[in-house]
Amino acid sequence: MTDNLKSALYYDKHVAEISQQYLSVNFEDVHAQWLHLLPTLLNKSSLAILDVGAGTGRDISYLYSQAVSCLGDATKLGHFIAAEPSHYLRKVGREYTQQQSIKWIDDSLPELEITRSLKVRFDLILLSAVWMHIPVSQRSRALKNLSSLLKHDGFIVMSLKQRMTEEEQDKRAMYPVSVSEVEELSSQAGLTCEIMIQASSDALNREGVYWETLVLIKSGS
Repeated sequence: MTDNLKSALYYDKHVAEISQQYLSVNFEDVHAQWLHLLPTLLNKSSLAILDVGAGTGRDISYLYSQAVSCLGDATKLGHFIAAEPSHYLRKVGREYTQQQSIKWIDDSLPELEITRSLKVRFDLILLSAVWMHIPVSQRSRALKNLSSLLKHDGFIVMSLKQRMTEEEQDKRAMYPVSVSEVEELSSQAGLTCEIMIQASSDALNREGVYWETLVLIKSGS
C-alpha cells in the first residue's frame, strides 16, 4: 500500500469525526499568521488558487468568498481548484462548496498529475496540514512540481505540524518535518522561503501539537 493510499483510506474511514473537527474552527484562527497577505492577493483579477489536501473545503471556500467580495463579481475570478485524495472528504467538500465555482479533483503530491494536466498557473497554493504526509524521499519532487504550478510572484503557504505521536505517524502515514529541510528544498526548486511564525498553538487544542507556517515565494523574472 502506498503512503498516499494509506493516508486517504484513514481519512475516508474517519471522515465524520475529521470533518467535524475541521469545520469547528474558522479560517482566520487557523491561518492568522499570513492573513496580512490576503488583501493584495484577493484584489487580483483572474485570481487562481489551488488548495492541496483541501479536506472539507473550509479554506478554499473562505478564499473564494473573500475574493468575490473584493472583486464584486465571481466572473472576474480565475481557477479555484481543490485537490483531495480522500473520496469521502471530497464528497463533503463538494457539498460544502456547492454554491461556489470550485473544481474538485482526486489528486495528491508529489506528482499532482491531474492538476498539472490542467495547464493552470496559480497565484496561491495552500498546503495546510499536508507536508507531513509526504515521504522525505518524495519532497524534492513535490516542491519542484508545486513551483512549476506557480505564476511568477505567486506563493505557497505551508504549515508544518510538530510533535506528532508515533500512533498517528503510523496510522495516518505522517513523517517528521522541519523548517531547515523546506528551506533547502525550496532553493533547489527556485523558491524563497520565509518563516512567518514558529510555534503557533494548535487550533484544535491538541496537547503538545504546534505548527510552523512558511511562505515560499516564486520571484518574478
